[in-house]
Amino acid sequence: MKFLKKTGAVELVFSSKDGLNSFQLVYKVSAPFAIPKVLKLNVDHEELGLFHQVSDLDKHVTVNIWRGSLFKLKKSKKRSAESSKAKDFEIDRGLFRQEDYDLALINISKVVEEFKTDFKWNGFDNKGSAVDATVRYKGSKLLGTNVLRQNAAWIGSPYNQFIFGRGGDDLDNFLEAFDVIGHEYCHAIVSHTANLDYAGESGALNEHVCDILGVGVESNILKRGYDFKIGEVVMQQGDKALRDFLIPQNSASPQAIHMSQVNDLFGDCEPSEENDSCGVHISNGVTNQAIGHSIKAIGWDRMKEVVFDTVSKRLRSSSNFLDYRRQIIASCMDNSKISERECNKIKT
Repeated sequence: MKFLKKTGAVELVFSSKDGLNSFQLVYKVSAPFAIPKVLKLNVDHEELGLFHQVSDLDKHVTVNIWRGSLFKLKKSKKRSAESSKAKDFEIDRGLFRQEDYDLALINISKVVEEFKTDFKWNGFDNKGSAVDATVRYKGSKLLGTNVLRQNAAWIGSPYNQFIFGRGGDDLDNFLEAFDVIGHEYCHAIVSHTANLDYAGESGALNEHVCDILGVGVESNILKRGYDFKIGEVVMQQGDKALRDFLIPQNSASPQAIHMSQVNDLFGDCEPSEENDSCGVHISNGVTNQAIGHSIKAIGWDRMKEVVFDTVSKRLRSSSNFLDYRRQIIASCMDNSKISERECNKIKT
């Protein structure tokens, strides 16, 4: 669900080079369906140079919700924790529901907090930087971003912002889907850690780890078992999930289940928008199925540590499926909470 577009007007790129900036640490969600109280603390941070260094987990992340505009301009309509009682022109005119802001603020905040709780990861960059999200985005012909109307995306440096589309006949309800929000938040984390190239096997790994972690975050927030499917809530046609990990061919768009299929389809591929950057949303069916069976074998509580450790500390931008398998096994063997017998179950 990442997006790359270059036109005469704008170039959207993915990069982990953010440089120096300031951030405001505001609040922690303390109860479901409640807007948190505001505690402001402005901090200037220095570039740490280590993507896996853990920041102070007592510092909480600001979540800013933007309406309609793709970019964070001063005149854009914004709602955040520090302006939770404000009304703007669009709400007064009935052009945008206040509930949309509240839903975005609450659900994105829950995902931010879940990554902090599960993985000790504070903010998408692990430095507590503010999370900016544009919601109900309708797309722009000028910028060539109409595809985002029925989509969700992480737009990397220099914008560092999440986009959740207005929805349509095929896909909708992005802000109600914790697995989709978690998937996009994971893309932001990947861009600040492994920074996996978004093409071919490395791009498929990017999609894969965010599928796996997105569903895991949803299962924890909703306090239910891992269901091995992503995007059921956003699908408006039929009863299939966006992607089915255990039976990838049953996904809304059937996915590969064997490397032979990946090689046949994309062996000599040159990445383009037309071929999905050499099938990043098709090839990841192979790894989704493999890790799905690993989760069934040793449980999500164990595999989540292995997957997050692998993507945040062990992969490089050009990593392929074979490298990923090796690092998954190495991470498992290095984890003192997981027995060698359990690790042997994920080798097959």
